[in-house]
Amino acid sequence: MKKILLVFMTLLCAGLLTAQTNQGGKDKQDDPDGKVWGYAFGDYFYKAGGDSTVSALDYTGYKKDFNSLEFRRIYLGYDHNISRDFMARFVLAYDGSDLLASGKRSVIVKDAFLAWKEIFSGSALTIGLQPTPSFSFLSEKVWGYRSVEKTIMDLRGITGSRDMGVMLNGSFDKESKFGYYLMIATGSALRMEINKYKKYYGMLSGSFAEKKITADIYGDYESSGPDRNRGTLSSFLSWSGENITAGAEGFIQKNNTSSTAGFDPFGISVFITGNITKDRFRFFTRYDFFNPDTRTAQYGYNQHFVTAGIDYMPVPKVHIMPNLWLNAYAKKHADSYGRKSDVVPRITFYYDYR
Repeated sequence: MKKILLVFMTLLCAGLLTAQTNQGGKDKQDDPDGKVWGYAFGDYFYKAGGDSTVSALDYTGYKKDFNSLEFRRIYLGYDHNISRDFMARFVLAYDGSDLLASGKRSVIVKDAFLAWKEIFSGSALTIGLQPTPSFSFLSEKVWGYRSVEKTIMDLRGITGSRDMGVMLNGSFDKESKFGYYLMIATGSALRMEINKYKKYYGMLSGSFAEKKITADIYGDYESSGPDRNRGTLSSFLSWSGENITAGAEGFIQKNNTSSTAGFDPFGISVFITGNITKDRFRFFTRYDFFNPDTRTAQYGYNQHFVTAGIDYMPVPKVHIMPNLWLNAYAKKHADSYGRKSDVVPRITFYYDYR
């Protein structure tokens, strides 16, 4: 811990010296400006099949034949360019399950950070509540349909999309083909920190073949006490052509604990998206395999997630997407009880007011 903090302090001091040299010792400010932005998405859905079970997935808790029209996310953000080198972001969000005791919708602080761009050549330093490197910067962007569903690690709760901490990220080359992300954070996601332990994130990314191929390797580590720690390793690979994009992502997580309550999840996700007609119709399809615990084959269920649909864009920032959301369960042991697949036809709507 001390060594990692020392590295960050060394990089910060180097940035201070570089900034002072570049500015001739003066605090040169550009005219500040800001921008309000946001987006929202939701669905009309009908639960055509499945049991009412306790689960973290969006539709598994509903009984068969339940239907509703509901938002799953509403964002309102503000970006402020304090100067040429400093940018601040603040975001309020409703994320579907953010409810008051009365059942009314509520909002949370999703982002609140300050970014020092070019703290040294090709790198930025960000402090505050911010996106983590786990999937926010590459796999989620390439998948491109967060409005339809989260990427696999987000969907299965493997690691959070936000954390409170300090991140250094940048490129190794002038063309920004190869990059890195290093982060130290509380590990508490959007919640307040409750212990002294920290979470460490790292990611290396690269693009090849004139940026048609992108790839990354990601890892994180956190401890929550003596003999209690967790580590995650994942990798992502995609190929993008003129009218089609294909990608694959896989992860494994190891939980070391002195109790018998730990589990080691594993998952693989593959997707294809592309144009049907230019600027108006697109398609998307995705399959995930998820094993909640690789330690045992005596109980529990492997899960198979599928989604597919059409993306209709009457204008570039408005999307209407009829699609199917399905999560199926395959029992690991023959003597286990069967579980019905959750089948949810939906019409998803998404609009962007950036």
